[in-house]
Amino acid sequence: MNVLLISSSSGSRGGGEIYLARLAEGLVGLGHRVGVLMSTAPVMDELAAAIEPYGTVHRLPLRNTYDRRSRGLGAVADHDQQRRVAQFIGALAPDVVHVNQQVAEDGLDLVLAAERARVPYLTTIHVTHAAQSLGAKFGVVRDLVTWQLFARIKARHVVVADQARRDLAAWLGSDIAKRLHVVHNGVRPVIDGQAVAARSAVRSEWGVAHDQVVLGCVGRIEEQKNPLFAFAIAAAAKADNIPVKLVWIGDGALRRTMEEHAASQDASALLHIDGWRNDVARRLPAFDIFLIPSKFEGLPLALLEGMWAGLPAIVSDVDAMPEAINDGVNGFVCPPDDLPRWREAVSRLATDPALRHRMGFAAAAVARERFGLGVRAAKTLDLYRAAVGGSVREKSAVA
Repeated sequence: MNVLLISSSSGSRGGGEIYLARLAEGLVGLGHRVGVLMSTAPVMDELAAAIEPYGTVHRLPLRNTYDRRSRGLGAVADHDQQRRVAQFIGALAPDVVHVNQQVAEDGLDLVLAAERARVPYLTTIHVTHAAQSLGAKFGVVRDLVTWQLFARIKARHVVVADQARRDLAAWLGSDIAKRLHVVHNGVRPVIDGQAVAARSAVRSEWGVAHDQVVLGCVGRIEEQKNPLFAFAIAAAAKADNIPVKLVWIGDGALRRTMEEHAASQDASALLHIDGWRNDVARRLPAFDIFLIPSKFEGLPLALLEGMWAGLPAIVSDVDAMPEAINDGVNGFVCPPDDLPRWREAVSRLATDPALRHRMGFAAAAVARERFGLGVRAAKTLDLYRAAVGGSVREKSAVA
């Protein structure tokens, strides 16, 4: 099957876009041909390079939803971009098109382009919160336009968790609920002997003392990820005389705020920000406990990679995360911003190496069983076949 994946082009480093690289890898591993369309914006160069080993990358001058002041409203009104993308799809003639949306209102111009091209298509929606629920400007109107569009089109939509399906169905209605399909995210195994052997060197690079327990975070340092609360968790553990260090792999708008906050608490040594890395897999074994205190999420790829690396996790009780972390079995699930609960969970894991080992072993077992690339690709492929209505005649490769 020839598949064209379309990126909403929101950047190269968020899990919602890295999803495309992992999906392309999985589909190629099953013997299918993949092309990926994305913006020519430099912010997409890193993702393009990550996808190139698995498929042909196509670049067009596309405007991303988040660069529009009116977000989805502007995308729906951008008939020129819809026309250009539809023409590109028509010339490429793939068997199926798969549009990647971060949220339901993201990439609506790309969805309408696929509709205009009259090819079988589906979309993935990672975060299923309505704009109004997130306090977005003009949220009511933006949600109404999104709802009207989804009611009109008849495409299938992939969501990455059971809870995401329930949330989106409650928002968009029972008719759309019939077209929502759960396919959990999947990642490749990220642990190997070299990464384990590098643990001591990486911890030394971070300035971690031999007796310290590393609380690790991976991702954008943005409000959604709750970085100041992550620091509060580490500070609470330190106040309990537990030797911890918070290491954050990533960067973002709140990095300086986080560093200044640590300095104001005379606790700069408690925090190390590693910045964006291309070797995250090599560094994960240097963590002891994986933290995700986010305010909302889809099903984070970083969490699944941490599980593959055998890390116990403490996560917020939001969205899909309890579908990966079974409280008390392979980690702990805590209410967002409930510092006493997070403090207790960190204390239990940080002071009990045997518990960390047991929960980490259980996390790796769940990752192998449920969150592999092949599992995700096979389930997505079933939806492609349903979208095209059965067998697909052979075409020339998407190139």
